[in-house]
Amino acid sequence: MREISAQQAIEVSSSVLAVRQGRPDAALLHVSNAENLGMRGPFPLQSPSWARAEYAAYRGDSDGAAELLWTESQRLWNSGAKFAGALALLDSIEFAPSTQRLSYARTQLESVETPYLGAYYDYLAFLQKEDFSYTAHIAQNLQATMHTGLAIKSYQAAVEHFDSRGDENSASSFESAIAELKQKHPHVSTGYSENGLRPNLTKRELQIARLVAFGRSNQDIAKELTLSIRTIETYVHRIMKKTNSKNRMQVADHL
Repeated sequence: MREISAQQAIEVSSSVLAVRQGRPDAALLHVSNAENLGMRGPFPLQSPSWARAEYAAYRGDSDGAAELLWTESQRLWNSGAKFAGALALLDSIEFAPSTQRLSYARTQLESVETPYLGAYYDYLAFLQKEDFSYTAHIAQNLQATMHTGLAIKSYQAAVEHFDSRGDENSASSFESAIAELKQKHPHVSTGYSENGLRPNLTKRELQIARLVAFGRSNQDIAKELTLSIRTIETYVHRIMKKTNSKNRMQVADHL
């Protein structure tokens, strides 16, 4: 039984890793192997649902990913695996933000008090409230609880927020924070590789990337989105870097 449990964890984790590396065929093979073992243990990597959710999100079905983890969170919680259940619930909310489920998570965490889950919850609440005045505080708590990837995401959310309001100084400040954190932790992932189907673009970046892909000029995009041309130039530079595009025409290949 222990050998099967270990093999299950290997297959699930290998599937998740393959997704993040942009290897969908390998991801499906590993998750199928995990499902064939017929086990669902009390830990995250002992359930194929985690890998299936990651794959669904990779394909652009964030709602489907959220529902998979919501169902899994209920199973785990009801079986007594409260930590794993609460973690699955928080992961579900990250994929598809929900005020109702976030409130439910807060109730659950009253009986599972750990800094790790607490920092994760605070991050999700922070995104929901969109109060970016305390981004640095949220990021520091995430780093202190081994959520480095989420810390980077909190800074990215702040960049998008301030960029959309034309506050280039604040956006630039958080860009610097991202660069510094990535330099300290070069192996931390916040999304999928540039070889994957979906690069790790924010909503605003994706919006602008699509306009670029349709051949719109920076001036046209700036006028349509009521942003400065300089802001659009910054976005386009960031998009090309994230998608590993050498020119504007290649951006479409990564969307």
